[in-house]
Amino acid sequence: STNVLKSESHEPSADILRQASEVLRGGGLVCFPTETVYGLGARADHAGAMEKLRAVKTREASKAFTVHVASREDMRRFAPDLPRMAARLARKAWPGPLTLIVPVEDPSAAPVMAGLNGSAAAAMYYDNTIGMRCPDDPFAQALLRAVDAPIVASSANLAGEPPPWTGQDVVKSLSGRVDLIVDAGRTKYAKPSTIVRVNGDSVEVLREGVFDAGSVERLSTVRILFVCSGNTCRSPMAEKLAEAILAERLGCAPKELARYGVRVCSAGTS
Repeated sequence: STNVLKSESHEPSADILRQASEVLRGGGLVCFPTETVYGLGARADHAGAMEKLRAVKTREASKAFTVHVASREDMRRFAPDLPRMAARLARKAWPGPLTLIVPVEDPSAAPVMAGLNGSAAAAMYYDNTIGMRCPDDPFAQALLRAVDAPIVASSANLAGEPPPWTGQDVVKSLSGRVDLIVDAGRTKYAKPSTIVRVNGDSVEVLREGVFDAGSVERLSTVRILFVCSGNTCRSPMAEKLAEAILAERLGCAPKELARYGVRVCSAGTS
């Protein structure tokens, strides 16, 4: 049977948080709210939990799930050699509705894998990459902090069904298949997260969600604006000098800076 706990808000109730974290720690499946859609979470390092999660989602053993973290600082536990672009996106968009897929050359060397076996790696890493998300939801963050173990999650629905935006949708889909459902009503966005693959300095939008492709482009760009309130030519001059210096450091021509996610501009003359 599935235990359904009703929460009046997305703020974490101490009792509901305790029950949900105990189920996760014990290898159970928990459906919990995020700001996008409801998630179905399990311990990545618990073989029984992952077997149950794969059965519910009908996902083959070779496919990994998205790791959910409580803060952006946790990223390097899973991807120690984090690309500069991924760190930039996380700094600007996390906590938030953005899933980042980043390369990991040697998953066994990641700090989170200390003491864990290959089955845990298979739950989190796929083809030397890992997908990570830091949800912007008070309950989700509190739950991820409360469980001292790596947590992976998928949308809380059966394969082929639409992702659920309300706790009632989750109950209809997964009651009897999971251990616990936390029903906190409707999610903030009622829309999936945006999935972005980062490889070096390049960004590929695999799925538009809350953020569209234009928003991802703005998030991935460093913008430097020079403003001068006095002399009529100082900010345009500063723009060209900055472009030259940055291009030299990056080993490219000034006109190619946009490829490296950098835009320099002047506010014009005073």
